[in-house]
Amino acid sequence: MFLTRLYEKHRMLTALFFVLATAMILTLSTGLGLGNLVSRTVPAAEKAQTAQVHRAEAMLAETGESDNLTALLVEGIAIDETEVAARVGELYAGFRSDLEQKLALQPRVELLDPFLFDQDSSDSLSNPLIGNRGRSFIILIAPTNDHTPAELEAIDIMVESTLNHFIQKLKQAFPEVRVSLSSDSHANEVAQANTLRATSAIVLLAWLLSIMGFYISTRRPAAALAGSLSVIAAGLSGLFVSWVGTFIVSYPVHLVPVVALGSTTLGIIITAIVHTVDSHRLHRAGRLGKALLVPLSERMEDLEEERVSQFAKRVRASRLIMLVSFLVPAVTFLLAFAVPLLHVRIFALTMLATTALIWHLAVLLTPGVQLTLEHYFSSHADVDRPTGVLSKIEIAKAGGKPTLSWFERAEQYLNVTYLDTAFSKNMGAPAIAAIILLLTCLPWALLSPKASSSAELSNATDIVHFQSVAQENYPSLSSPAFSVVAKSSPSQLQHWADQVASKSSLLKLVSSAITVGNEKFATVDFDFQVANPTYTEQSEAFKDLAEEESEVEHAVYSETSRNIQVIDATIESLVWLIPLMVLVAALALYLLFGNLLMTTIQLVTGLLMSAASIGLAILISSSGFLTLLPGVGFNVKLDVTGLVIGSFLSVVVIAVVLLEPHVMSRPATSRAVWLVVGAGGIVALFSGQLVAATIGLLLINTIIVTMLGTLLIIPQMLFLASKPDSKLRARNSQISKLHSHTRTYLHRLFDAAPYREHRQNSDVNAEQIPVKATDTPPPAENDGLSPTEKSRQMLSRVRHRRRRNLTAENAQPQSD
Repeated sequence: MFLTRLYEKHRMLTALFFVLATAMILTLSTGLGLGNLVSRTVPAAEKAQTAQVHRAEAMLAETGESDNLTALLVEGIAIDETEVAARVGELYAGFRSDLEQKLALQPRVELLDPFLFDQDSSDSLSNPLIGNRGRSFIILIAPTNDHTPAELEAIDIMVESTLNHFIQKLKQAFPEVRVSLSSDSHANEVAQANTLRATSAIVLLAWLLSIMGFYISTRRPAAALAGSLSVIAAGLSGLFVSWVGTFIVSYPVHLVPVVALGSTTLGIIITAIVHTVDSHRLHRAGRLGKALLVPLSERMEDLEEERVSQFAKRVRASRLIMLVSFLVPAVTFLLAFAVPLLHVRIFALTMLATTALIWHLAVLLTPGVQLTLEHYFSSHADVDRPTGVLSKIEIAKAGGKPTLSWFERAEQYLNVTYLDTAFSKNMGAPAIAAIILLLTCLPWALLSPKASSSAELSNATDIVHFQSVAQENYPSLSSPAFSVVAKSSPSQLQHWADQVASKSSLLKLVSSAITVGNEKFATVDFDFQVANPTYTEQSEAFKDLAEEESEVEHAVYSETSRNIQVIDATIESLVWLIPLMVLVAALALYLLFGNLLMTTIQLVTGLLMSAASIGLAILISSSGFLTLLPGVGFNVKLDVTGLVIGSFLSVVVIAVVLLEPHVMSRPATSRAVWLVVGAGGIVALFSGQLVAATIGLLLINTIIVTMLGTLLIIPQMLFLASKPDSKLRARNSQISKLHSHTRTYLHRLFDAAPYREHRQNSDVNAEQIPVKATDTPPPAENDGLSPTEKSRQMLSRVRHRRRRNLTAENAQPQSD
């Protein structure tokens, strides 16, 4: 058959696996001369895919206005004192001279500092660059569009090096000083460093934990090492697809650790299913189980062939559940593409391609790696499952007191079936779990959008600190709520802005219209009349500006407007996407189970788990926990993009936990997912990025609620379904026929043609191989024999077959 013939070439599959893994590692680390993955990403905030956003981006690009801005915040110096100001001015004089002469920056046009104001203005009331009651000041560097892109890049490099030199001198003169730098290049550098650390930690942790988990589960080094290699290859696959994506779109840097977390999650799910298919059934194979006690190099050749055949047989027998393991994430990420957010769509496309790549690696190449590794690793009789730990477990059930090591105790716990859990026969447990999940959903009432911080992207502690201090102590530097750019003269735009402000009860003008860019455009700023407007008021004000009729073409841009559009687009899409996902899930469950009652129970349980995981995240963020994390933002709320992506990943994890009990007796895959995804979620939580932190928090909550379901809901449901007269056992006849047709189709697709060719080749080869005398069975003819003689001949054939199924060195009784 196809898989058997493929796995027979396991050495070639192993070589191909390592070639692909090495190529991906080299590509991600060096970029093959085109730039590695992290260097090709950019720190960018989320934006909605709407006409208003595209119009604003097009107009801003047409102005040609540069957005390069470097700001230096210095705190802990009493700059309002004359002597201190003079000392700082002396240190700063050389720095300003370098900027003016070497970089040709114009004072008061491209360079602004508190020393350019009047000498009598060294206080926070008359000098806008001095704040915090005279204990801090800011230096601004903003090159104009007169410079070429190459010159702007050179200016950024020179400014950063010169600033670092000035900071060192300043700290030598004032040891108590605190300096915070804010610039695009600095933010990009810090974001990429954080991303590299978080991504490496997620992939390496997934590898190490999967080794431990697979070895405890299977007690076979070859299976553990092959499974862990499959998981790390899955992580590399997701990152490789991301690297390819950087050539197509501007790839956000904060999506890299998210893709690593998502791809390792898919890798552990699919790999755990493949290993569970093999490990829990393999040891019952009698002859093969005993053969595994000896290194493969010392076995007969037919044992290797039988091992390959057994592995392929187990995979073929479970091809339906493996197909489901591919379709569940594929359909989930396909639905995620319906959310009109740029970063969510980039993530969805990345994960769709990654899912297909991981599935092929796990099903086609990983078994070859395991079969090859079994040449060099051997199991031992004292730990092998047929004669080792399982027999001790049986002794314990019979009332004995076997001596179990901590390792064996861990395996004993991991091999407890669903029906053997503590509360499996307690029918009140699901009601308790439902109450807990419903209570956990209550924090949804605390969820409220806030445009000023809902999609904030901050990647370093000093940048976060600069933003918070500037917002509080430097009103002149705070960003306006809305900025309007129009293709008109300043006078025309000012006339329109005055009309808007006079009619609006929410907005007020905070600046006069000025010329920007190439003098074909003008801009004007608006702010709210009240100090803390609600989200509804902010959204209404934005719509007033964006939809207001005007004789000139205009567009609204600002952080507030961007976030409002992100939130509105998300809400509008989820209004119809959530019902669609529920409908798709209900249809898929009914096609899988063919039982309306089972479908309803699974669907309600999944919805409660999804809502409870988000409810826990809302409760934790409302308590202020996110403010304790490194560098995720000031005035922190859950990130919109993180909530959407995290919810889709949560759906995949919940689907695995709910579907596994119907194909496996033990939650082996679920435990592997909990281990790897939990560790990756913790890393993402402390990654320094708000998007990744939100996703990590959501996945950790998902693990908590699915553990609760595995203990208090799933075993009880299986116990009820195990009763002969249970309504959960009934299946629609049409669904049963569909399953039969699907299995037949898969058999014909993968096995029929290769099988016929294999049988023809086997028949030809059989004619050329002489048959040994010892292999010839007794004559089957028994005509004219008495019933007793016929029975004796039957027993003789059975004994002969048993002899053929035992090797000389392993012909000993098998323990049941």
